[in-house]
Amino acid sequence: MNRALLILVTCLLSYSSFGQLDYRVSSIPDSLKENAEAVMRLDINKFEVKSIGRGVYYNKYAITIFNPKGKNWAKVYIDYSKLRSVNQLNARVYDAGGRQIRKVKQNEIKDISGFDGFSLYSDARGKYIDLTQTEYPYTIEVEYSQTYDGLLFFPSWNAVPSQDIAVESSELTVSVPKDYKLRYKLNKVSEPIIKSTEEEKTYSWTINNVKPIEYEPHSFNRSNSLPRVKLAPSDFEIEGFQGNMDSWESFGKWINSISAGRDDLTDEHLAEIKSLIGSETDQRKVVEIVYSYLQKNTRYVSIQLGLGGWQPFPASSVAEKGYGDCKALTFYTKTILSELGVPSMYTLVNAGRNARLIDKDFPSQQFNHVFLCVPQENDTIWLECTSQTDPFGYLGKFTSDRDVLLIDEKGGHIVHTPAYSTENNLLTTQISVNIDENGHAEGSIKSTFEALAYEYIDHFTRIDEREKRDFINEWYDLNGLTLLDFNYKEEKLRVPRFVLNSNIKVNHLASVSGKRFFIKPNLVNKIHNIPDKVSARKTDFTIRYGRMERDTVVFNIPENIRPEHIPKPKIIETDYGYYESKIEVDQGEVKYYREFRINKGVYDNDEYDSYVDFYEKCARADKQKIVFVKST
Repeated sequence: MNRALLILVTCLLSYSSFGQLDYRVSSIPDSLKENAEAVMRLDINKFEVKSIGRGVYYNKYAITIFNPKGKNWAKVYIDYSKLRSVNQLNARVYDAGGRQIRKVKQNEIKDISGFDGFSLYSDARGKYIDLTQTEYPYTIEVEYSQTYDGLLFFPSWNAVPSQDIAVESSELTVSVPKDYKLRYKLNKVSEPIIKSTEEEKTYSWTINNVKPIEYEPHSFNRSNSLPRVKLAPSDFEIEGFQGNMDSWESFGKWINSISAGRDDLTDEHLAEIKSLIGSETDQRKVVEIVYSYLQKNTRYVSIQLGLGGWQPFPASSVAEKGYGDCKALTFYTKTILSELGVPSMYTLVNAGRNARLIDKDFPSQQFNHVFLCVPQENDTIWLECTSQTDPFGYLGKFTSDRDVLLIDEKGGHIVHTPAYSTENNLLTTQISVNIDENGHAEGSIKSTFEALAYEYIDHFTRIDEREKRDFINEWYDLNGLTLLDFNYKEEKLRVPRFVLNSNIKVNHLASVSGKRFFIKPNLVNKIHNIPDKVSARKTDFTIRYGRMERDTVVFNIPENIRPEHIPKPKIIETDYGYYESKIEVDQGEVKYYREFRINKGVYDNDEYDSYVDFYEKCARADKQKIVFVKST
């Protein structure tokens, strides 16, 4: 560390050390304690941009923890890597009266690997301290600084770090060279106070006395309901690679620059792949052959080393070793297709089933994954290059229905990946059973999982026989079930389909009381998970993915048993869902039909009570009984 930087860090760590801070719990306003698992007493954030490739971040915070629900705040983890170092870390603990009861010694701070369980190589590490106490409430105080070597992203300010936590005082100060363009975006925070000198410009934000915000279910992207400031560079540099982030186009150009010259496959390797293609000229079929080759001959391993967190390994490395991370495998596939005359585009995405949607109006590093787009004349193929099992062209909940950054020769631009419709995401269940006079039954179940419903069962072919049987028993969750045998068929289509056939016996499927015979016709798809109620909901609620269930159950009953009570048809229709059930009786055969549909969308907060009510009504309808009576 150079002398000027050392002086800066020392000064930052001395900040607020003059004067005793009041950490008495009694000094917290009562309005902040109500419904809070913890209160942020202070949170001082300072970030200084030294150049386009270097910065220093300082943070001092203190949190009063009231109960075990907030104990995770006492587990301190400061991550670092080749591009971000921890210069110093201090921590203390105070009791309810504000008296210091622990000061952490430097040899008590653990230096641990940030190994994620699947990375082959990673320079990610962390400084870890467990400040947990057994007596509540108590206050922890943490102070540290970090040096950033490479400024692809800036530390953003989450003024309220989480729901269920109140904030007494929080502030952010960003200092940049006078001619540097700081980019920021505000969410529920006022414009900054800006001060200038001959050498630098300083931006400051402060908030005080923010009450806890109650967690509300189905609040997708719920961080948008919290005060925050997003920060991002304009010009930046990492390990000698300079770029600009004023637009998605310019950011995409930087991605291209760090990938240049890495498309270096050998003639021998290309000849091997071309032999598989043979005389095939249909581009879609060519892509499918390449994807099949990729799945059979490579495996995914995460590699995160410095610039390697964003730069793909050379294509020749994957060809030689047979493994790579998402960047390497995607770039390797792109290189092969290019050699075969098939254009494709490297694509950045924030992947995950419940991943936060990117802010497309604020160009910045918001991505955690890379996959491949292959445009076709009448269609577009999307390839998940890290999976050895995904159907060709299938996106699923990992990457479907979201904005992504497509990289072409001109740079980057935002596009939206395909979404699977509610009707696509279909689970169909067909059951036929014969019931004897004692209520025992024997028959069959056929379940068909399509599109996103396929993800319920996509692992089935990769587990052993015992695990398969356990899955079937758990999935149907039917008391008295004995699984006789089963078979299945998997169709790895673009909209995948999985069919599971099971032959079963069920003891006491119908309950018998004297002459009466009781059956709940909805055997396996009852609604159990009703959304939690929220009083005076404040945020809109989101249904991320639509889905549909269609059930048909046929009961063959003995001749001497006739219906005494048949539930009436039921229809419940709302903007966010639909339910229908009906029962037909015909000469010893009882047929039960059910449809349950949930529609994706964003709905007003004042509709949430009605949404919960819809689920409750559907759940009650699922519990209806048919009553039969035996003739003598």
